[in-house]
Amino acid sequence: MFGGDPEEGIQIMQKALAAGTAERDDLFNIYLGLGLAYGKLKKHQAEQEWLLQALQLYSRNIFAQREYERACR
Repeated sequence: MFGGDPEEGIQIMQKALAAGTAERDDLFNIYLGLGLAYGKLKKHQAEQEWLLQALQLYSRNIFAQREYERACR
């Protein structure tokens, strides 16, 4: 999310999701991270979908709200 290779980050987060053991807070962070990584790759539909999933968990998270609004412009 804050540097490095977004494609590598996506792979790591996808593996974490596949493990099926993430709790709500972790899922939020994974979804948010995936959304941000896809945004860096200019894959805006995937970015919006992941950010929306994060917001479904924590709809009042200001950072996620702002990122989703930005992604939808």
